[in-house]
Amino acid sequence: MDTKIDINKIGYYVDEYVNKGVSCDEYKEYTDHCFELGSLGEAGRPLFHKIARTSPKYHDQDTDKKFTEILRNHNGKRKIGSFIRLCTDVLNIPKYQSSSSKSSFKEWETTSTEIKSSDWKSLQVVNEPPEEIPLLSIGFAPIATAGNYSHIIGKKKSRKSLFLTWLITQYKSDQAADIILFDTEQGTRHVWKVMDRIRRMTGKVVGTFYLRGKSPLERRTIIEAVVREYVTRPKIVIIDGIRDLLSNINDPDQVSELLTWLEKLTLDNSLHVINVLHMNKTDNNARGHLGSELLNKSEITIELERDEKADCTIVKCESSRDIPFESFAFRHSIDGLPEIVDMPTAGKVLPEEEKKARVKFMFNDLGGAVKYADLVDGIKSNFGVGVNKAKILLADFNRSGWIVKNGIERSKDVVYKCMV
Repeated sequence: MDTKIDINKIGYYVDEYVNKGVSCDEYKEYTDHCFELGSLGEAGRPLFHKIARTSPKYHDQDTDKKFTEILRNHNGKRKIGSFIRLCTDVLNIPKYQSSSSKSSFKEWETTSTEIKSSDWKSLQVVNEPPEEIPLLSIGFAPIATAGNYSHIIGKKKSRKSLFLTWLITQYKSDQAADIILFDTEQGTRHVWKVMDRIRRMTGKVVGTFYLRGKSPLERRTIIEAVVREYVTRPKIVIIDGIRDLLSNINDPDQVSELLTWLEKLTLDNSLHVINVLHMNKTDNNARGHLGSELLNKSEITIELERDEKADCTIVKCESSRDIPFESFAFRHSIDGLPEIVDMPTAGKVLPEEEKKARVKFMFNDLGGAVKYADLVDGIKSNFGVGVNKAKILLADFNRSGWIVKNGIERSKDVVYKCMV
């Protein structure tokens, strides 16, 4: 690969090619583009997949196989310049405008001068600000506060979307319109399934948008517009597929610019952004320079790990600015909703009937009507968990109808009764 090639430039032309609605149907065209992008080495593989997807004949494995074959047999006759000329001369795509180090310095210099001439005193921290009230919590551990962003990571098929469904049920308000979900990877049918699962679990419809097929810039513009113009100003924005908001996850400048955009979005609109990012296949690190920076700057990073033997997903607190939550596990219930289960031991989880039996035994021991604090202590001792996990289990038992709450909400008279 020519080290002088700007991969951001090629990514721009590939995105514009796709946005033009050009379909890569003809075999010669398909092969030519493969040779052209093959001149980039492995860096061209994801770009070739983007172009190949424009054809109704696209198949992931066949495309991968074709690109690997081209890498082995590349003869150098077709280079990336041929693809760029096609984009600019035939498709009339505007030429790529790079930001040189000189222009970047000028931009910084201008910004610096503006700050000096403005009222910098407003940036000085003098008085104690109001205490941050968490919008989401797991047990005692705050997960999301306004003006910050968090980070969920997991390998493919670790049930990240299912976890988001459960996490939304922990929201402190009854207003579903306070939450907006953006999905950059899935098609409309799968995105609708996520929305429907949230509705079945909460009884509310969360504003849900699919951004597949849009360019990184278009995705950001749409998110900004929805936040600004939606029926209510959202308090939580979920971006499932944050890596699709930039073209190169390993470019420090692009990553820095994206995180600045995130910070501005959260601060200007007093909301929290939950970002979802895949982990590398070969290790347990979040993908690229973007993953490293999100890990450093997020309010909390939550890691999801699939346990194949127990058929459940383990939720861990990878890092947090506040108190971490205890690890817990969940899986698909019979009706396709997230269900909290005991942490697996040697590949096993506690069966549902055993859990019901323990709940029944606990109420027989504590009495017919139990206060919240006593019930949390009872769950801790009967299920061998800490206080955070006990609160998670209590909420799950309540949703399942095993335990019901009687009394005026938030009053001292509230008690819980067993229904199993």
